[in-house]
Amino acid sequence: MSQLAMELSHINRERKGLESAFRGGKLTYKEYLDYDIKYLSQSSGRIGHMVSIIVSAAKHGRKVGNLAEKQNLIDRNEAINTGSPEIEMTKCPDQEKLITRAECLDFSGDAKNTEQCKSCDNFTITRNLLVSKQ
Repeated sequence: MSQLAMELSHINRERKGLESAFRGGKLTYKEYLDYDIKYLSQSSGRIGHMVSIIVSAAKHGRKVGNLAEKQNLIDRNEAINTGSPEIEMTKCPDQEKLITRAECLDFSGDAKNTEQCKSCDNFTITRNLLVSKQ
Protein backbone atom coordinates (compact mmCIF):
# COMPACT_ATOMS: atom_id res chain seq x y z
CA MET A 1 0.00 0.00 0.00
CA SER A 2 1.39 3.40 -0.97
CA GLN A 3 2.05 6.21 1.48
CA LEU A 4 -0.87 8.33 0.27
CA ALA A 5 -3.23 5.34 0.35
CA MET A 6 -2.15 4.55 3.93
CA GLU A 7 -2.79 8.17 4.92
CA LEU A 8 -6.27 7.98 3.37
CA SER A 9 -6.95 4.74 5.20
CA HIS A 10 -5.85 6.35 8.49
CA ILE A 11 -8.13 9.36 7.89
CA ASN A 12 -11.08 7.03 7.20
CA ARG A 13 -10.41 5.14 10.46
CA GLU A 14 -10.29 8.45 12.33
CA ARG A 15 -13.65 9.43 10.79
CA LYS A 16 -15.19 6.14 11.93
CA GLY A 17 -13.93 6.79 15.46
CA LEU A 18 -15.34 10.29 15.28
CA GLU A 19 -18.73 8.89 14.33
CA SER A 20 -18.61 6.49 17.29
CA ALA A 21 -17.75 9.35 19.65
CA PHE A 22 -20.65 11.40 18.28
CA ARG A 23 -23.09 8.50 18.64
CA GLY A 24 -21.82 7.87 22.16
CA GLY A 25 -22.60 11.46 23.15
CA LYS A 26 -18.96 12.47 23.61
CA LEU A 27 -19.18 15.12 20.86
CA THR A 28 -21.79 17.74 20.11
CA TYR A 29 -23.22 18.06 16.61
CA LYS A 30 -21.08 21.16 15.95
CA GLU A 31 -17.89 19.46 17.16
CA TYR A 32 -18.69 16.44 14.99
CA LEU A 33 -19.18 18.62 11.92
CA ASP A 34 -16.01 20.62 12.61
CA TYR A 35 -13.90 17.47 12.88
CA ASP A 36 -15.61 15.81 9.93
CA ILE A 37 -14.94 18.85 7.72
CA LYS A 38 -11.29 18.72 8.81
CA TYR A 39 -11.01 15.03 7.91
CA LEU A 40 -12.80 15.52 4.59
CA SER A 41 -10.43 18.35 3.75
CA GLN A 42 -7.45 16.12 4.53
CA SER A 43 -8.91 13.32 2.38
CA SER A 44 -9.51 15.73 -0.47
CA GLY A 45 -5.91 16.93 -0.27
CA ARG A 46 -4.49 13.39 -0.34
CA ILE A 47 -6.70 12.40 -3.28
CA GLY A 48 -5.63 15.58 -5.07
CA HIS A 49 -1.98 14.64 -4.56
CA MET A 50 -2.58 11.15 -5.94
CA VAL A 51 -4.39 12.48 -9.00
CA SER A 52 -1.66 15.09 -9.62
CA ILE A 53 1.04 12.43 -9.51
CA ILE A 54 -0.90 10.15 -11.85
CA VAL A 55 -1.58 13.01 -14.29
CA SER A 56 2.09 14.04 -14.21
CA ALA A 57 3.12 10.46 -14.89
CA ALA A 58 0.74 10.27 -17.84
CA LYS A 59 1.89 13.63 -19.18
CA HIS A 60 5.65 13.26 -18.71
CA GLY A 61 6.07 9.56 -19.29
CA ARG A 62 7.10 6.51 -17.34
CA LYS A 63 10.05 8.12 -15.56
CA VAL A 64 7.79 10.23 -13.35
CA GLY A 65 5.48 7.28 -12.63
CA ASN A 66 8.39 4.98 -11.85
CA LEU A 67 9.96 7.59 -9.57
CA ALA A 68 6.68 8.10 -7.69
CA GLU A 69 6.33 4.35 -7.32
CA LYS A 70 9.92 4.00 -6.09
CA GLN A 71 9.25 6.66 -3.45
CA ASN A 72 6.09 4.72 -2.50
CA LEU A 73 3.83 7.70 -3.18
CA ILE A 74 1.54 5.73 -5.49
CA ASP A 75 0.98 2.16 -6.52
CA ARG A 76 -0.33 1.63 -10.02
CA ASN A 77 -2.30 -1.41 -8.91
CA GLU A 78 -4.42 0.25 -6.23
CA ALA A 79 -7.62 2.25 -6.37
CA ILE A 80 -8.44 5.28 -4.25
CA ASN A 81 -10.62 4.16 -1.34
CA THR A 82 -12.65 7.03 0.08
CA GLY A 83 -14.64 4.92 2.50
CA SER A 84 -17.89 3.00 2.43
CA PRO A 85 -21.12 4.80 1.44
CA GLU A 86 -23.02 2.68 4.00
CA ILE A 87 -21.39 4.55 6.89
CA GLU A 88 -21.72 7.99 5.32
CA MET A 89 -23.81 10.22 7.59
CA THR A 90 -26.90 12.09 6.43
CA LYS A 91 -29.51 14.24 8.20
CA CYS A 92 -32.90 12.54 8.40
CA PRO A 93 -35.76 15.09 8.45
CA ASP A 94 -38.22 12.53 9.81
CA GLN A 95 -36.02 11.33 12.66
CA GLU A 96 -34.45 14.79 13.11
CA LYS A 97 -30.94 13.39 13.63
CA LEU A 98 -27.85 12.22 11.77
CA ILE A 99 -28.04 8.63 10.59
CA THR A 100 -25.91 6.45 8.33
CA ARG A 101 -27.01 5.74 4.78
CA ALA A 102 -27.57 2.10 5.80
CA GLU A 103 -29.93 3.24 8.59
CA CYS A 104 -31.66 5.54 6.09
CA LEU A 105 -32.22 2.58 3.78
CA ASP A 106 -33.61 0.49 6.64
CA PHE A 107 -35.88 3.29 7.86
CA SER A 108 -37.22 4.14 4.38
CA GLY A 109 -37.66 0.44 3.57
CA ASP A 110 -40.11 0.01 6.44
CA ALA A 111 -43.65 -0.08 4.99
CA LYS A 112 -44.96 2.63 7.34
CA ASN A 113 -42.16 5.07 6.37
CA THR A 114 -41.79 4.50 2.62
CA GLU A 115 -44.41 7.03 1.48
CA GLN A 116 -43.12 9.90 3.63
CA CYS A 117 -39.50 9.12 2.69
CA LYS A 118 -40.11 9.20 -1.07
CA SER A 119 -40.20 13.02 -1.06
CA CYS A 120 -36.79 13.26 0.67
CA ASP A 121 -33.62 13.86 -1.39
CA ASN A 122 -31.70 11.46 0.86
CA PHE A 123 -34.12 8.68 -0.11
CA THR A 124 -33.16 8.92 -3.79
CA ILE A 125 -29.43 9.40 -3.18
CA THR A 126 -29.25 6.55 -0.68
CA ARG A 127 -31.14 4.18 -2.97
CA ASN A 128 -28.85 5.05 -5.89
CA LEU A 129 -25.70 4.56 -3.80
CA LEU A 130 -26.61 1.39 -1.94
CA VAL A 131 -29.28 -0.50 -3.85
CA SER A 132 -27.70 -0.14 -7.28
CA LYS A 133 -24.51 -1.76 -5.92
CA GLN A 134 -26.28 -5.06 -5.31
